[in-house]
Amino acid sequence: MNRVPFRVALAAAIAASALIPAGSAGAATTKHPPTAPLGTIKVCSAHAAKVYADGPSSRVDDLATFYKSGECTHWDPVLPGNYEVGFAWRSPAPHGSPLLQCVVKRRHKKVYKVFNGQGVVKTNVVSNELTEIDLFDYRG
Repeated sequence: MNRVPFRVALAAAIAASALIPAGSAGAATTKHPPTAPLGTIKVCSAHAAKVYADGPSSRVDDLATFYKSGECTHWDPVLPGNYEVGFAWRSPAPHGSPLLQCVVKRRHKKVYKVFNGQGVVKTNVVSNELTEIDLFDYRG
């Protein structure tokens, strides 16, 4: 009986695997991990505001001017997770900082908060769902 030493057999196997091209069927069996579904944050302002979102993804925008109202962010979808969404009145109001009402909407739930000129809201972004934040001048 002819026995091949283990080292010789191992070296032959390694040499044979080096001959398989990268695009062959052997390489095609590797799978890429699935990508996580993304969520969406949309911030709208009836007045001028600077906004940002900080979490697994980060975004910044400068919404509207005093002559144009109702502008919304045009952010790409974001990774799901916990976010801090901050906002500030862009320029000083003539009679001090305005009171801003912030409405956070996701699915059928709404959360209302009032801030003095600026603020930060903590919220969750869920896969395949829209988290919408509307900013209003609380005085009317």
